[in-house]
Amino acid sequence: ANGLGNLAARILQMSSQHLDKSIDMPTQEDLFDSSSGKLVQQCLDLFEFDRALFVLWSWMRDLDTLIEEQKPFDLVKTNKQAAEKQFIYLLTNLAKIATLLRPFVPYTSDKIINAIVKNEKPENIFPRLP
Repeated sequence: ANGLGNLAARILQMSSQHLDKSIDMPTQEDLFDSSSGKLVQQCLDLFEFDRALFVLWSWMRDLDTLIEEQKPFDLVKTNKQAAEKQFIYLLTNLAKIATLLRPFVPYTSDKIINAIVKNEKPENIFPRLP
């Protein structure tokens, strides 16, 4: 859960600061247009829920790696247009992941999707326990 919360917070923080509006949410068909999305669909069709979650968490790690390597938070200072494209890509993929996670964590999924639609960073998705 920590990976999902941190990734969503990072992406939504950057996008809410640097994008003027929200993205168009992916359609049902868009969810499965990537290799990760197709693999999640195959796993779900076969009731291999553990594998589906593994693929989703791998997808999240890939987005984290992309942020670390391409540094859109720095790029926005020198090339706002290129950074905006990266933010849109990251938000779109986060929206796909959140939608595909809905059967497993519906409240969290809805919280992330609502934040994307509003283009704002939500309060902690997974608050720390005392």
